[in-house]
Amino acid sequence: MAKRPAKKFTTSDRGVPVSTRPSMPWATTPGLYLAGKEALDDADQLAFELDRHWGVGRLRLLVDGPLRERFDRQRYLYAQSRWEGTLEDVKRESSRMMTAYRALDAKAKALGASPVDDSVWEVGIPTGVLEGSVLAIVKNDEAMAKVVAEGRNVIVMTLDEVARYIGQDRDLMEIKKTFPGAQIKRAEMPIDPLRPSLGPQDEGIPDVKAPIDGVLDFGELNDDIPFN
Repeated sequence: MAKRPAKKFTTSDRGVPVSTRPSMPWATTPGLYLAGKEALDDADQLAFELDRHWGVGRLRLLVDGPLRERFDRQRYLYAQSRWEGTLEDVKRESSRMMTAYRALDAKAKALGASPVDDSVWEVGIPTGVLEGSVLAIVKNDEAMAKVVAEGRNVIVMTLDEVARYIGQDRDLMEIKKTFPGAQIKRAEMPIDPLRPSLGPQDEGIPDVKAPIDGVLDFGELNDDIPFN
């Protein structure tokens, strides 16, 4: 007698497609979701603003190794709260993440680091063979000298090169014509220990389910809002 196929998660509710991924603990009700999303949005917005000021993923590379490690450990806890935590975890780690970003921002300024030049536009590359790299777009060849890699894998393109490349991508052009206003979403970080990068497939931390070892102590960076 043939076995009956295993029951699958439903993919629709009254005809409306729904996710088959189990809900994060902090987002099991609309109210919890809104409360958690507010905290995450604040931290993500600060990260976006600092990426725009210092360059995509560059800020953590401007400080010394020990401070960078503590920052990355906090990023791990922040990501863990986003995917595995309760609402209390999300609020706590979002607040600590913002403190961490501000601490690195202050340290970079104290070290005299220069922000990314206004004429250089940067974005992370999210997929493909260059996943984890940074695309820097400049106006012309003369502006290429203003791009600062700072330990990152940066691919530089002029506006002319971008135009010629996009002109050859028929699929992208058809999408743009069919869906006016369609956008390519902003990616997050470049080469990064919290995600696989350009190295071997086992490089980087694949998920945030495991508890992180060690104890964070950022109290001296911000006595009002310590990290631990």
